[in-house]
Amino acid sequence: MRIKKSRARSNNGAILRLSNISKHYTNKILVSKINISLRVGDILGIYGPNGAGKTSLLHICMGLLEPDEGDVSVFSSSYKNNRQNILQKINFASSSTRLSGYASVKENLETFAALYQIPKPDKKIRFLTQLLNISSLLDSNSKVYKLSTGENAKVNMCKSLLNDPEILFLDEITAHLDQRSIQKIFSYLKHENLRRNLTILFVSHNVDHLHEICNKLIYMKQGKITNITMHKNRASII
Repeated sequence: MRIKKSRARSNNGAILRLSNISKHYTNKILVSKINISLRVGDILGIYGPNGAGKTSLLHICMGLLEPDEGDVSVFSSSYKNNRQNILQKINFASSSTRLSGYASVKENLETFAALYQIPKPDKKIRFLTQLLNISSLLDSNSKVYKLSTGENAKVNMCKSLLNDPEILFLDEITAHLDQRSIQKIFSYLKHENLRRNLTILFVSHNVDHLHEICNKLIYMKQGKITNITMHKNRASII
Protein backbone atom coordinates (compact mmCIF):
# COMPACT_ATOMS: atom_id res chain seq x y z
CA MET A 1 0.00 0.00 0.00
CA ARG A 2 1.33 3.43 -0.92
CA ILE A 3 0.61 6.45 1.19
CA LYS A 4 0.03 9.49 -0.97
CA LYS A 5 1.85 12.44 0.48
CA SER A 6 -0.09 15.62 1.16
CA ARG A 7 1.58 18.95 1.88
CA ALA A 8 -1.51 21.02 2.56
CA ARG A 9 -0.64 23.44 5.34
CA SER A 10 -2.85 23.44 8.38
CA ASN A 11 -4.35 26.66 9.68
CA ASN A 12 -2.74 28.67 12.46
CA GLY A 13 -5.07 27.40 15.15
CA ALA A 14 -4.65 24.23 17.21
CA ILE A 15 -2.96 21.56 15.13
CA LEU A 16 -3.42 19.01 17.94
CA ARG A 17 -6.02 19.19 20.69
CA LEU A 18 -6.74 16.77 23.52
CA SER A 19 -9.98 17.41 25.38
CA ASN A 20 -10.59 15.72 28.74
CA ILE A 21 -8.63 12.59 27.77
CA SER A 22 -8.61 9.60 30.13
CA LYS A 23 -7.30 6.06 29.64
CA HIS A 24 -7.30 3.09 32.01
CA TYR A 25 -5.72 -0.34 31.85
CA THR A 26 -7.38 -2.87 34.19
CA ASN A 27 -7.34 -0.95 37.49
CA LYS A 28 -4.49 1.39 36.59
CA ILE A 29 -4.99 4.97 35.45
CA LEU A 30 -2.70 5.66 32.49
CA VAL A 31 -3.83 9.24 31.87
CA SER A 32 -6.59 11.22 33.55
CA LYS A 33 -8.53 14.27 32.34
CA ILE A 34 -5.76 15.59 30.08
CA ASN A 35 -6.29 18.82 28.17
CA ILE A 36 -3.62 19.97 25.70
CA SER A 37 -3.74 22.42 22.83
CA LEU A 38 -0.74 22.43 20.49
CA ARG A 39 -0.48 25.19 17.90
CA VAL A 40 1.37 25.13 14.60
CA GLY A 41 5.10 25.52 15.29
CA ASP A 42 4.92 24.64 18.99
CA ILE A 43 7.60 22.38 20.46
CA LEU A 44 6.08 20.73 23.51
CA GLY A 45 8.18 18.77 25.98
CA ILE A 46 6.67 16.23 28.38
CA TYR A 47 8.62 14.89 31.35
CA GLY A 48 7.99 13.10 34.62
CA PRO A 49 8.87 9.92 36.53
CA ASN A 50 8.54 6.40 35.12
CA GLY A 51 4.91 5.33 34.96
CA ALA A 52 3.65 8.92 34.83
CA GLY A 53 1.73 8.26 31.60
CA LYS A 54 4.03 10.12 29.20
CA THR A 55 4.32 7.42 26.54
CA SER A 56 0.65 6.48 26.86
CA LEU A 57 -0.26 10.11 26.21
CA LEU A 58 2.09 10.21 23.22
CA HIS A 59 0.47 7.06 21.79
CA ILE A 60 -2.98 8.60 22.19
CA CYS A 61 -1.79 11.69 20.30
CA MET A 62 -0.51 9.42 17.50
CA GLY A 63 -3.69 7.37 17.27
CA LEU A 64 -1.99 4.19 18.49
CA LEU A 65 -4.06 4.11 21.67
CA GLU A 66 -7.74 5.00 21.86
CA PRO A 67 -8.82 6.95 24.95
CA ASP A 68 -11.67 5.69 27.12
CA GLU A 69 -12.94 9.23 27.50
CA GLY A 70 -12.44 12.54 25.72
CA ASP A 71 -11.65 13.67 22.20
CA VAL A 72 -8.45 13.85 20.12
CA SER A 73 -8.38 16.36 17.28
CA VAL A 74 -5.49 16.41 14.79
CA PHE A 75 -5.57 18.86 11.89
CA SER A 76 -9.16 19.66 12.96
CA SER A 77 -10.18 16.05 12.40
CA SER A 78 -10.09 12.68 14.20
CA TYR A 79 -8.28 9.40 13.66
CA LYS A 80 -11.64 7.67 13.46
CA ASN A 81 -12.83 9.82 10.55
CA ASN A 82 -9.60 10.77 8.81
CA ARG A 83 -6.82 8.39 9.88
CA GLN A 84 -5.17 7.96 6.48
CA ASN A 85 -4.85 11.68 5.82
CA ILE A 86 -3.53 12.37 9.32
CA LEU A 87 -0.92 9.60 9.07
CA GLN A 88 0.42 11.19 5.88
CA LYS A 89 1.44 14.27 7.83
CA ILE A 90 2.91 12.91 11.07
CA ASN A 91 5.86 10.73 12.02
CA PHE A 92 7.43 9.16 15.09
CA ALA A 93 10.84 8.18 16.42
CA SER A 94 11.69 6.29 19.59
CA SER A 95 14.90 4.98 21.07
CA SER A 96 13.04 1.82 22.10
CA THR A 97 11.78 0.91 18.61
CA ARG A 98 14.10 -1.85 17.48
CA LEU A 99 14.51 -2.33 13.73
CA SER A 100 14.45 -6.00 12.78
CA GLY A 101 14.75 -8.25 9.77
CA TYR A 102 17.53 -8.89 7.28
CA ALA A 103 17.12 -5.73 5.21
CA SER A 104 20.05 -3.34 5.02
CA VAL A 105 19.85 0.18 6.42
CA LYS A 106 19.70 1.50 2.85
CA GLU A 107 16.87 -0.88 1.91
CA ASN A 108 14.97 -0.01 5.09
CA LEU A 109 15.13 3.72 4.40
CA GLU A 110 14.35 3.31 0.69
CA THR A 111 11.29 1.19 1.48
CA PHE A 112 9.98 3.84 3.84
CA ALA A 113 10.65 6.56 1.26
CA ALA A 114 8.77 4.59 -1.41
CA LEU A 115 5.80 4.12 0.92
CA TYR A 116 5.45 7.89 1.23
CA GLN A 117 6.37 8.58 -2.42
CA ILE A 118 9.14 10.89 -1.32
CA PRO A 119 10.74 12.73 -4.27
CA LYS A 120 14.49 12.21 -4.77
CA PRO A 121 14.81 9.90 -1.76
CA ASP A 122 18.48 9.09 -2.37
CA LYS A 123 19.44 12.74 -1.89
CA LYS A 124 17.36 13.08 1.30
CA ILE A 125 18.59 9.76 2.71
CA ARG A 126 22.21 10.73 2.08
CA PHE A 127 21.72 14.14 3.69
CA LEU A 128 20.07 12.78 6.85
CA THR A 129 22.55 9.93 7.33
CA GLN A 130 25.44 12.37 6.90
CA LEU A 131 23.80 14.70 9.40
CA LEU A 132 23.77 11.91 11.97
CA ASN A 133 27.16 10.52 10.96
CA ILE A 134 25.85 7.13 9.85
CA SER A 135 26.37 7.40 6.08
CA SER A 136 28.94 4.60 6.40
CA LEU A 137 26.02 2.27 7.21
CA LEU A 138 24.68 2.90 3.72
CA ASP A 139 27.98 2.26 2.01
CA SER A 140 28.79 -0.89 4.00
CA ASN A 141 25.37 -2.46 3.36
CA SER A 142 24.89 -2.91 7.12
CA LYS A 143 21.92 -5.00 8.21
CA VAL A 144 19.47 -3.37 10.60
CA TYR A 145 19.44 -6.29 13.04
CA LYS A 146 23.17 -5.81 13.63
CA LEU A 147 22.95 -2.14 14.57
CA SER A 148 24.06 -0.88 17.95
CA THR A 149 21.45 0.80 20.16
CA GLY A 150 22.76 4.23 19.19
CA GLU A 151 22.87 3.42 15.46
CA ASN A 152 19.35 2.03 15.66
CA ALA A 153 18.12 5.27 17.25
CA LYS A 154 19.79 7.34 14.53
CA VAL A 155 18.22 5.30 11.73
CA ASN A 156 14.81 5.69 13.42
CA MET A 157 15.43 9.44 13.55
CA CYS A 158 16.28 9.49 9.84
CA LYS A 159 13.08 7.63 9.01
CA SER A 160 11.00 10.06 11.05
CA LEU A 161 12.33 13.04 9.08
CA LEU A 162 12.23 11.59 5.57
CA ASN A 163 8.64 12.59 4.81
CA ASP A 164 8.95 16.16 6.20
CA PRO A 165 6.15 15.59 8.75
CA GLU A 166 4.02 18.48 9.96
CA ILE A 167 3.94 16.95 13.45
CA LEU A 168 6.89 14.96 14.77
CA PHE A 169 6.47 12.76 17.86
CA LEU A 170 9.66 11.85 19.73
CA ASP A 171 9.94 9.37 22.60
CA GLU A 172 13.26 9.41 24.51
CA ILE A 173 15.08 9.74 21.18
CA THR A 174 18.24 11.17 22.79
CA ALA A 175 18.58 8.37 25.36
CA HIS A 176 21.32 6.43 23.53
CA LEU A 177 22.92 9.21 21.50
CA ASP A 178 26.22 11.00 21.97
CA GLN A 179 26.18 14.73 22.67
CA ARG A 180 27.43 15.67 19.21
CA SER A 181 24.58 13.76 17.53
CA ILE A 182 22.04 15.29 19.91
CA GLN A 183 23.22 18.80 19.06
CA LYS A 184 23.05 18.06 15.33
CA ILE A 185 19.49 16.76 15.67
CA PHE A 186 18.40 19.74 17.76
CA SER A 187 19.99 22.17 15.32
CA TYR A 188 18.18 20.56 12.40
CA LEU A 189 14.84 20.45 14.24
CA LYS A 190 15.14 24.13 15.17
CA HIS A 191 15.93 24.94 11.55
CA GLU A 192 12.89 23.02 10.34
CA ASN A 193 10.73 24.65 13.01
CA LEU A 194 11.75 28.10 11.80
CA ARG A 195 11.67 27.21 8.09
CA ARG A 196 8.32 25.43 7.87
CA ASN A 197 6.70 25.58 11.33
CA LEU A 198 7.49 21.97 12.20
CA THR A 199 5.45 21.06 15.30
CA ILE A 200 7.05 18.65 17.80
CA LEU A 201 5.86 16.70 20.82
CA PHE A 202 8.94 15.43 22.67
CA VAL A 203 8.83 13.00 25.62
CA SER A 204 12.07 12.75 27.60
CA HIS A 205 13.49 12.15 31.06
CA ASN A 206 16.23 14.64 30.28
CA VAL A 207 14.82 18.03 31.28
CA ASP A 208 17.96 19.83 30.07
CA HIS A 209 17.33 18.54 26.55
CA LEU A 210 13.72 19.69 26.71
CA HIS A 211 14.72 23.15 27.91
CA GLU A 212 17.14 23.41 25.00
CA ILE A 213 14.53 22.98 22.29
CA CYS A 214 10.98 23.28 23.68
CA ASN A 215 8.86 26.41 24.07
CA LYS A 216 6.38 24.70 26.42
CA LEU A 217 6.98 22.04 29.09
CA ILE A 218 4.48 19.76 30.79
CA TYR A 219 5.22 17.76 33.93
CA MET A 220 3.21 14.58 34.43
CA LYS A 221 2.74 12.46 37.53
CA GLN A 222 0.38 9.52 38.06
CA GLY A 223 -1.35 10.12 34.74
CA LYS A 224 -2.05 13.80 35.34
CA ILE A 225 -0.55 17.09 34.25
CA THR A 226 0.68 18.80 37.42
CA ASN A 227 2.62 21.72 35.94
CA ILE A 228 2.85 23.66 32.66
CA THR A 229 5.82 25.94 31.98
CA MET A 230 6.27 28.34 29.07
CA HIS A 231 9.87 28.38 27.95
CA LYS A 232 11.09 30.79 25.26
CA ASN A 233 13.87 29.88 22.89
CA ARG A 234 14.79 30.57 19.29
CA ALA A 235 12.96 27.48 18.06
CA SER A 236 9.64 28.82 19.29
CA ILE A 237 9.73 32.00 17.20
CA ILE A 238 7.04 31.79 14.50
